[in-house]
Amino acid sequence: MLFSTIMAGNERRRARPLLGTIVRITATGMTDPDAAISDAFAEIAMIHALMSFQSSSSDLGRIAAAKQGEHIVIDTRTRDCLRVALDWAARSEGVFDPVAACCQDACWKHIDLDRDGVQILRPLRVDLSGIAKGYAVDRATAVLAARGASSAVVEAGGDLRVSGLREETVALRPGWAAQAACITLSDGALASSDPALTKEQTGKPEHLHGQTRQPAPDLFVSVAAPSCMDADALTKIVLADMKIAPPLLKACGATAYLHDGSCWSSIPSS
Repeated sequence: MLFSTIMAGNERRRARPLLGTIVRITATGMTDPDAAISDAFAEIAMIHALMSFQSSSSDLGRIAAAKQGEHIVIDTRTRDCLRVALDWAARSEGVFDPVAACCQDACWKHIDLDRDGVQILRPLRVDLSGIAKGYAVDRATAVLAARGASSAVVEAGGDLRVSGLREETVALRPGWAAQAACITLSDGALASSDPALTKEQTGKPEHLHGQTRQPAPDLFVSVAAPSCMDADALTKIVLADMKIAPPLLKACGATAYLHDGSCWSSIPSS
């Protein structure tokens, strides 16, 4: 089946394979819940199509094919996501970088955004995998709110957004054998990264330091933040550079939860 539906009173729960994982949506309070949730899934599917790193016809594919100095018109959603990615690159001094690691002679500074698109100052490839899933979760949440949802939960793999009159207890579970840590989310988001598990599954590191291009250490990191895309970006920054992470987390009203293979800790410390 492509999706499943479970109805409990006014609550609707549906799941579909998207973004390389299973996306689950739970929502209440809508006049036409099935149509609203379908619209939320459609928004996620569109973001996936626009920001696919592998597709030559996606916005990122067209950017990759652009010549130096060429201006590319892109969808407003791609532009919004890229704008936030570039903002995190600037705030982290390049520790978070949306330019693919294979582009050794280019970085985030060689991308110039304007009102309707982007100009490439040096040939490069943009990889938004460090933030696009969180963006898709946030956009789906916004669609549900616009359709009248009084509460909603959107989950895509390690990314989660809880909104409205709802509270969720989430168990953080590293890939290795470790006692889970439980946190409560209320009108907020959570993103998690587990480099050790990803490396075990794929045979290669998933996250790299934006400046040094060195693999992230084998830590499990979850970040709770107001938005899922910020939580998504911050997990990569925490993994890459623990020194610059604390002020960035504080400025965003976020908290990081880490497991190093032996114990849990948090930033700021609890």
